Amino acid sequence: MVNPNLNAYVALCGRRFDEAINQLQAAQTLDPLSLITNTVAGYPYYYARRFDEAIESFRSASQMDPNFSMAHFRLGLAYEQKGMFDDALKELQASLQISGDRDVVAALGHVNALMGNKTEAFAALDELTHLSKQRYVPAYDLAILYGALDKRDEALNWLERASAERSYWLIYANVDPRLDPLRRDPRFAEILAGIGL
Repeated sequence: MVNPNLNAYVALCGRRFDEAINQLQAAQTLDPLSLITNTVAGYPYYYARRFDEAIESFRSASQMDPNFSMAHFRLGLAYEQKGMFDDALKELQASLQISGDRDVVAALGHVNALMGNKTEAFAALDELTHLSKQRYVPAYDLAILYGALDKRDEALNWLERASAERSYWLIYANVDPRLDPLRRDPRFAEILAGIGL
C-alpha cells in the first residue's frame, strides 16, 4: 500500500490541494491518533490560502497533545497569514519553548518583521547567523526572513543557497505564502525551474 502522506506531499507541492486533502483524510482514517498526520492534514488548507480551515485543523492537532511543537508551529504560521499576529507569536513561542527549533526562530522573526518590529526581526536574523556557525540552519529560513524584511536580493540569494544545499523546505517553495513577495521576480521563477517546480 502506498503511503497516503507521501501522495499528499506530491499533490500539495503540485498545487493539487483537494487531492492532498483527500489523501490526508485517508491517512487520518488509517491512523486517527497520529499527531504528525493530524498536523499535516492542515497543510493543504494552509498552502491553498484557506487559512480559517488551516487554523481549525492545526488547533485540533495541538489540542491532541499540547506539548507537540509541530502543531503549535503550524498554527502560528496560519495565524500569521490571517494577520492575527499576537496569536501567531503565542503559538510560535510555545513551539520554540518545546523544541528550540531554528525554523521557529525564523518564523518568529518573520512575524515580527510583518508587525514592524524590526529590532526583534533583526535579532532573530542575528541568532540564526550565530547558530549557523555551530550547526545547520536552513538557508530557506534566512530567505523567508530577509523577504519579510523587504530585502529581496538577500532573500533570493539565500533561496539560491537553499537550492544548492537541497533544503527540505524547498518542496514548499511553489506554495509557501511567506515567499509570495518574491514571486514576481524573474530570479524566483528561475530558482523554481532549477529545482523542478
